[in-house]
Amino acid sequence: MIDYLIELKMADKNFPISKEMEELISKCAQEASLTTVSRKNKRTFSVERRIDEYTILIKLQSRNEINPTRTMSTLTRAVVRNKKLCSLVEDHIVNGLIFNTSLISKQHSQILHMPDAEIVSEIISIFFKIDYISGEKELAEETASKIRKLVIEYKNKQSTL
Repeated sequence: MIDYLIELKMADKNFPISKEMEELISKCAQEASLTTVSRKNKRTFSVERRIDEYTILIKLQSRNEINPTRTMSTLTRAVVRNKKLCSLVEDHIVNGLIFNTSLISKQHSQILHMPDAEIVSEIISIFFKIDYISGEKELAEETASKIRKLVIEYKNKQSTL
């Protein structure tokens, strides 16, 4: 997984992000994480913390390399669907933009635990996925081979019980 930290400010530089707006943006981040594309690509959005009255930090986590500021459009669409937040910002849209965003950091994170259902889902993807990104097909084939060997070893040991 790759963690992106993104600085989010309103497009209107003189418009502070109120506590209410921060809470609504946080709800929109949760909604953005539940979209079909976000779930398919294993992307999550969350409000990490407030930096100052004009700036909050957004964490965007993705399975694959992405253009994080472009992917923030998913959050913007969730904001547009949120009538309360949209009404708060409608008079502060600048050149068609609600937010200004900039990438603060990018870091690869190591997965330490996965629920069994996610593991099964990943195994199915390893064996049956069709559209691979560069280098992923070779990794999937190598991993599928290891899984086959592990399952065969398990079945052979099971038959001796």
